[in-house]
Amino acid sequence: MRKRQRKSSTVGNSDAAAIRPLCVTINEAADMLSLGRTSIYQLIAEGALVAIKIGTCTRVTTASLDQFTEQLASRQA
Repeated sequence: MRKRQRKSSTVGNSDAAAIRPLCVTINEAADMLSLGRTSIYQLIAEGALVAIKIGTCTRVTTASLDQFTEQLASRQA
């Protein structure tokens, strides 16, 4: 008996590794910025990062992480 081949779940020729999430967990944001969880929550409270709630889970938008790091880089330049 022949096995069925599984169809690819990606659309077109896009690489699944190239897909970037719209938001990340607090821990992931902390890892990305090399900060602690408390610092991430402080940045959210200050408005430096944008957080959304999905049920009971808090997520940080990757767009706000990008904007935050770009602002830091432009201040230091």
